[in-house]
This record gives sequence, C-alpha cells and structure tokens, in this order.
Amino acid sequence: MPEAADMINFGFLTESERELILQVLQRDEKLRQAEEQRVRKLKTELQDVKRKGAKRANERYSQYSCGRCLEPLSRLTVFSSQCKLCNHNVCRNCRTVLPDGSWLCNVCAKESSLRQHH
Repeated sequence: MPEAADMINFGFLTESERELILQVLQRDEKLRQAEEQRVRKLKTELQDVKRKGAKRANERYSQYSCGRCLEPLSRLTVFSSQCKLCNHNVCRNCRTVLPDGSWLCNVCAKESSLRQHH
C-alpha cells in the first residue's frame, strides 16, 4: 500500500507546511503501532487467562468453584457470582469491573475489549 505522501504532490507547499504534514503522518503511524501493540498484548493476556484452567462451557464442574481459576466459592457467593456472558460462576479475583459498575469475568472482558477495537 503506498504511503499517503507518495500519492500527494507536495511541491506547492512551503517547507514548514510539508514539515507539519510529515509530523502528523509520523504521529499517526506511532498511534497505529501503539494500538497494534495493545491489541497483541490483549490477545496474549487472553490466551494466558484461558490457558490457566478456565472451564469450558461443555465441561461439568462444581457450581461452587470459580470458572476461571477453579478456586472454591462460598455457597453465599454463588448466587451473585455468575458472569452475564459465559454464565460461569467467578470469584472476585477473576472479574473485571466495567465503567457502569457491572462486571464480566476476565476472559469475557478481554474478548469484549478485543471485539470493540476490530
């Protein structure tokens, strides 16, 4: 894909105007690279969380253990511990609180964040 600078004739611009345009293009490239790096990091974190023993939806397991880290849940916690996306019971350590005060399990939160940026 050709660079934007290759497609535009900059001959009519002053040196300072060309410099400003170049700075904007360079800043845009840095932002794009930072976003790509952030998404790569998020994908890696998601793989790590999934690898650490997250239960699969089709596996049978005790409703009294966390669906992400497999730690036991108290019987009182079980009623308020279900992730609204995957329906796993999840301990407080395996939750991500959202800006509206609700929460998702860490896996669903990372997957949701990835979807928002694609």
